[in-house]
Amino acid sequence: MFCYQDNDNLGHKFGSFNRLNYDPNKVLKKHIENFFFLKFIISRSDDPVEKMQASKELKICDRKMSYWKKHPYFSMEEYEKDIAYGKKNYAL
Repeated sequence: MFCYQDNDNLGHKFGSFNRLNYDPNKVLKKHIENFFFLKFIISRSDDPVEKMQASKELKICDRKMSYWKKHPYFSMEEYEKDIAYGKKNYAL
């Protein structure tokens, strides 16, 4: 496990969850960092098990990023800035 557990559906542990109490851009920033880290592992690792695990987690990451992009306070401008920063840092 690099960033996410395979069963990363933890909503039932926290009871009621109100996503409006969260800043989607701040949450997305962390998922974007994870996204680029996982892509880096997939592209650079020599270990097939590592690549397989990173691929599984990348699907979870994509799902979470899609969820937060639907938030009413989501900023495409901030998202694009964070994506550009990740591409620059990970040279992808």
